[in-house]
Amino acid sequence: MGTIDVLIKSLRTRPVLKPIDVSVDTHKERIETLCRYAANKLQGTGALLTDGGDKRSILFGSFPQAWKIRFIRSGIVVTSCEDSEITNFMKISEGLADADEATKKGVVPIVSEVQQVTTTSNGTFDTSRSVWLEEIRLPEFANNRCI
Repeated sequence: MGTIDVLIKSLRTRPVLKPIDVSVDTHKERIETLCRYAANKLQGTGALLTDGGDKRSILFGSFPQAWKIRFIRSGIVVTSCEDSEITNFMKISEGLADADEATKKGVVPIVSEVQQVTTTSNGTFDTSRSVWLEEIRLPEFANNRCI
């Protein structure tokens, strides 16, 4: 059994889980780099990780369980979708998880009296809860400006 065979077996049985402090895009790049490295540098008889199916299943398996369940319930099929569909959906899930975390830290959301529902390509979301944000620092703006 070659090195690539051991890596593939490891990735299929013990997924590389996304760290909390790493963005979805960065995590996707790490998985792609790992798969490219396995395909180009390691020796063995195992199937290469360059085809979409294996790489996609490893990427999907690396996200939190609740996000994967939400993805499956949305009706998107992992084996027939594009990588971008997975990452876009997981970015939304990450945003929802961040919002839930903010709520846990004492932020009290304003709840609309009328239910508000937003539909996107990744599903339907209840947007009845909102929070008022002040003095937000976004590194994307010049000089880390506060808005």
